[in-house]
Amino acid sequence: MPVIQNLYQIFKLPASMVVNSDNYNKESGFYEINYTMSQGMKDANIVSIGDNMVFRQLRHMHNDYRDHREIFNYIARFRDKMHYYKKQGAYKEANVLNHHITKLLFVKDIINICIDKKKSDFHAIRTKGFVCNGVHYSYLCSGSGQIRRNTATFINTKYRKQVVETLNCGLDKKTTEFVLAKYTAYFALSFSSVLWVRTPRVCVIKDFHRTLKDEPVDFICKNEQGESIIEKRIMDLDLNCADGQGLIDPTFAALWAEDMDLSYTPCSFVARSAFVKGNVVSFDFRGYAHEHGISTIRDKWGKEYNIDEIDVLLSESQFKTHKYYNSWQEYLSYAEKGDIPWGVARYPKKQDEEYILANYQYIQSLTLSNDDIKSLIKPTVDWIQQICTGETLSTLLFTFGPKNEDSMFNTLYGTAQTNYMKALVKNNNFLKDSYIQHKIYKNITETINRAKIGKIWIHGNYQFMISDPVAQCQSALGLEPIGAIGKDQVYSKFWIDRNVTKVDLCRSPQIDMHEHNPCDIISTIETDKWLSHIYSGIIYSTYDTSCFRHSDSDYDGDIVLSSDNP
Repeated sequence: MPVIQNLYQIFKLPASMVVNSDNYNKESGFYEINYTMSQGMKDANIVSIGDNMVFRQLRHMHNDYRDHREIFNYIARFRDKMHYYKKQGAYKEANVLNHHITKLLFVKDIINICIDKKKSDFHAIRTKGFVCNGVHYSYLCSGSGQIRRNTATFINTKYRKQVVETLNCGLDKKTTEFVLAKYTAYFALSFSSVLWVRTPRVCVIKDFHRTLKDEPVDFICKNEQGESIIEKRIMDLDLNCADGQGLIDPTFAALWAEDMDLSYTPCSFVARSAFVKGNVVSFDFRGYAHEHGISTIRDKWGKEYNIDEIDVLLSESQFKTHKYYNSWQEYLSYAEKGDIPWGVARYPKKQDEEYILANYQYIQSLTLSNDDIKSLIKPTVDWIQQICTGETLSTLLFTFGPKNEDSMFNTLYGTAQTNYMKALVKNNNFLKDSYIQHKIYKNITETINRAKIGKIWIHGNYQFMISDPVAQCQSALGLEPIGAIGKDQVYSKFWIDRNVTKVDLCRSPQIDMHEHNPCDIISTIETDKWLSHIYSGIIYSTYDTSCFRHSDSDYDGDIVLSSDNP
């Protein structure tokens, strides 16, 4: 079943194109440009973005209160008609429909600006905005991902105030002081692409910390000459043990999977709502509470709930503005008034990959002999040789990319992007044809060049980082957060099923040997019972420094590479 998600389109314009002396209007004091959708397509200045809270608010302001399913089905009917016209050879009618669909999905009230040449170009429009096609646009937000890509979002000034007031959830009434960088990043969460899900019954729980005593640390400091040196120290380290993580009841997780039109139930969800961000992990906290004679739970403000009437335990670190509200109910009153829903930005696949393409960073910090190198690259070399010698299965898999076991002929044929790929689906004897061999060789050449700089196959995959849910649940219920996983141990259903007892854990960027994190795979009666819903994910202990070693990561949806490659 296809995921029902509407992909919208917006302008993404280079700042230098807007901030041009020829575009400056002295009378209005603004930079003014005229730019059409057709020109944007020619210039590749139109990008696709998934549905989000900002788009939803804008639709409401245009009196469009349809839910995402209605819009998706409405567009789907036009697409079906367009494909019908193409099959009939009525290309003129098909092009008219395609233009209509593009227009329907184009969000003219939002423009992304990319700083392509000078930062001063952005500063020239940051405060005063600019005019495009007769509409004035004002700065709205820049998320952390946008900042890394030198991008900022501008909105039709006519709607800016109402959008900001609604998505602020009363924050402007709660405080006049906020760290600007944090506020911008938190507000920009509303621009995250999501699949819409029903709103859960929430209990906001306190973060829990653990102090690791006498940890050996390589500390970077300055010597008397002002040079950077590494000094070995013994330090106490304070850990926020489940930073960015919450828990979701497994039965409610199944309802979210239904809302997302998935054929399976993910074991964790990177959730989004106004000022809410983080990964909620499937864990039977109700069952755990009842087994320990507990029927109620208190939130961070002291309010008591029946544990069976809670769907999600949301941690303080996930609710970014928790300290500005007197209760979750107060925040909820603003969210309900603004009709602000919940969504899921990312979630694990039904099945994790067996092999993954690593990058040079994981290799550069290793000390390898010639035999080590030969062993490390052997799977990649064997794979390339199989393709180059025309081995049927390897060549087809390379041509079409990874497919799951449920792939059908029609689906495979439908994903074929060229005539030669369609020919291969119908008759793989075409692999003997010199023309097709030449096509495949051109593609494999680039793959070989990437392999030479470290893009090699290793046994393993990327999975979500998860903190010991048993410890987090114990803390939330007022029990001692002992947890189920010991120091330098991890739980992983993927590796347990393959009888692996030790893996190396890595995250990018990686520059030092210390960032390789070998851990033992643990499987006990307790872990197998309480972590049974978590089929994907590397579940960490709360007793070690893995988070520090993994580029100071957290558990809000960060992923980690795990491999049993010796």
